[in-house]
Amino acid sequence: MTNVKQTAGRLILGVGDQDRQQVMDALRGFHPSGNLALVFALADTAAAALEALHGEGWRDALSLAMLDAELDEAVDG
Repeated sequence: MTNVKQTAGRLILGVGDQDRQQVMDALRGFHPSGNLALVFALADTAAAALEALHGEGWRDALSLAMLDAELDEAVDG
């Protein structure tokens, strides 16, 4: 599980920094059999961060973030 958490952390930092090479490097060393564990680690990290930042209103913050991402995707095409 440590490798999964390390990969999740590297992915989060790479995406946050918009560093495609860092994201690709993180994925390159990760075995595909752990994909589900990686998805859960990323989701757990996101939920914990939202709760830490927004308290009990974290679900509303998530909804707004997802809407913003959808709008960005629609604009970018």
